[in-house]
Amino acid sequence: MFNYRRIMERVMSSIHEDSRQQLISMRKEAGLTQSELAKRLIPSCTQATVSRWEDGSSSIPFKHYIAFCIACGVDIGSYISDESEQTKANQSNVNKLAD
Repeated sequence: MFNYRRIMERVMSSIHEDSRQQLISMRKEAGLTQSELAKRLIPSCTQATVSRWEDGSSSIPFKHYIAFCIACGVDIGSYISDESEQTKANQSNVNKLAD
């Protein structure tokens, strides 16, 4: 019998790690520090908030995710396309785990 909860926890952990690494990559490729990026986002955003998003202790809200992409000069259309490919890869991993 499959333990779907455990499988989903592993998959979600993998997705979460990919997202964290993507945030860090986008910021670094833009040549921004966490403080500089925070200043480009919403007024109440701080370096500590960006740090929590990057270390995974806090989830980034979708509207801030878009602002994050824009502040880093990332083309959102290509980013969404990349995410779609990642989603397909993650689904393939779920299917392999379930087999």
